[in-house]
Amino acid sequence: MINLPPTIALAQFGDAFSMSARPTPVSSDGTHRFQHFAMACPWSLWIAEVEFDYAAQLAQDVWDEVDRLEGELSRFIVSSDIYRLNAALRQGDSGWVNIGVTAWECLYLGLTVSELTGGAFDIALGDTIEARRGEDDLIREVTDSPQWEGAWNRYLQLAEEPLRARLTDTRAQVDLGALGKGYALDISANLLRDWGIQHALFSAGQSTILGLGDAPDTANQGAKGWPVALRPPSTAGSDGESGGRGILQNMALSGSAQVLHGSHIIDGRTGKTASNWRGAWAVAPTAALSDACSTAFMVMDFAEIQAFCSQQIKVGALLLDNDGQWQRCGIDVWELDSPNKN
Repeated sequence: MINLPPTIALAQFGDAFSMSARPTPVSSDGTHRFQHFAMACPWSLWIAEVEFDYAAQLAQDVWDEVDRLEGELSRFIVSSDIYRLNAALRQGDSGWVNIGVTAWECLYLGLTVSELTGGAFDIALGDTIEARRGEDDLIREVTDSPQWEGAWNRYLQLAEEPLRARLTDTRAQVDLGALGKGYALDISANLLRDWGIQHALFSAGQSTILGLGDAPDTANQGAKGWPVALRPPSTAGSDGESGGRGILQNMALSGSAQVLHGSHIIDGRTGKTASNWRGAWAVAPTAALSDACSTAFMVMDFAEIQAFCSQQIKVGALLLDNDGQWQRCGIDVWELDSPNKN
């Protein structure tokens, strides 16, 4: 198994990261590891079966691309497409905002997942989340929201030729935190493929990881794919218990929980804080989709998740309920330490 330190959701990259300096690359067993800081979290890239100098050049190109994508997708960067979209109506401009293909594709995916999940997933909840943020910077829990109007992303409209978007209600604010990192992983993976890289593992913070090809034999004992350690959500300051692992071969794995940021996952249908699961993991062919799905699964019940997975190609769910019991459906890549439910 790849030696990834544990975390509340996937794998915690506990090294000290700096905004001004990248950690020194590490090479072992034919795999080169590079690190970066972007989108408010640490990123890691493992490249296998190529020379170090070539891998280092590729890593630099990947980090430059991730930084470019952040500049287009962050709602906090004033020059980004998402910032301009959120600000337009509030500044008295009710017209369309021209945006690039990066932002348009993310918005389209967000609306698509929202439709497929019956509105459980909503990318226009930015204002709602911020309104619930406390002085400790954590999002407070809401168990009842009787005045909830629901489906804030119904105020988001997209058009083509040229690519453009607009919000029709000032209360709707786009936040791509639930899929932006995954999208950046997908774009970066395509860049690696263009350079002929067939075997790599790529992580964005503690939420999403993408495996290309296979891990070196020394790390995976000849098996296919990349083994990634799973660690159930735990209380702050706790190491948590072991969960098992997921095996990724040209697949992405994402995990969601409510530990680090408070009750930041909200059901777009009801306005209530996610409470069905202690943690939810999703696998999918793309990191953007797995990223969005793990968030959506946190607010969906098991029957809804089963129905969703049955309608998608190569999508799977692993769920940890509030009693500490595992449930899973869809494509199965899991090797659990205590596989109690299927």
